[in-house]
Amino acid sequence: KTAADLTKRQLYAVRRLKNVLLKCFEMIRKQFTESEFEPIGYEIVFSDESIGCIEIELKCGEKLKLTGKIDRADAYETADGRYIRIIDYKTGHKKFSLYDVAYGLDIQLPVYLDALVGSSEKNKYGGAFFFTLDDFMLEADHDESDEKIAEKRDNAMKLKGIIIDRKDVLDAFEKSTVARNTNKTSDEQFRTLGKYLKKTIADAWMRLLGGDIEMNPYLRGGQTPCTYCPYHSVCRFDDGRSGNSYNRLVSMKNEQTWKYIKGELSNVDE
Repeated sequence: KTAADLTKRQLYAVRRLKNVLLKCFEMIRKQFTESEFEPIGYEIVFSDESIGCIEIELKCGEKLKLTGKIDRADAYETADGRYIRIIDYKTGHKKFSLYDVAYGLDIQLPVYLDALVGSSEKNKYGGAFFFTLDDFMLEADHDESDEKIAEKRDNAMKLKGIIIDRKDVLDAFEKSTVARNTNKTSDEQFRTLGKYLKKTIADAWMRLLGGDIEMNPYLRGGQTPCTYCPYHSVCRFDDGRSGNSYNRLVSMKNEQTWKYIKGELSNVDE
């Protein structure tokens, strides 16, 4: 179809899509021109046929193999190794929360980073981030300049995630990414997180094998997945009914989250 064949609604949608793409390309350009990281691959599959999958020992003696696809990976080469950062493209207002990871609600980023770092002895933890592809609707004062509005837009599209807490590597990142990410993490913490997530995944898999289908949805800050679950009419979960109860999650700051993670691992070691 030509522009003349489109309705006003379709033309508006096309213009919005064009604006989103242009903004995203500009932000991706800045990620490379303002940092020392270089792209090493796109849609990188980790499996037995490629860089190797993540293998997790199960209590039953078998192994669970995880495979997946990393949208983009960049690297910063140093004398002591190659620092890896992965980027996962998302639509909408996707945010990263360490306690979401600890509760097992959002484990994709650190698991994918673990897969790539573990594929080579020279690879080291650099960071894992979401990059949102969206046409953000931002609030602006009537007297704000175009430059200020553009700054707000750029901030909304910054990489969001978890980043290595090492000055020489942080200096290799674009300044905006370092400034916008408070989840600064040591190499030891990255390894601890990887160990914890393997435990979380193994426990979940063993529950599935055991036929655990208990209705125990989480509730945090008034939000629950039941709100958008298409199977509510099947499970008929109701917190007011006997035997039905939410898994009530408490929000934690990063320091509390790390204590929680270490506590869960120490229980296993004991």
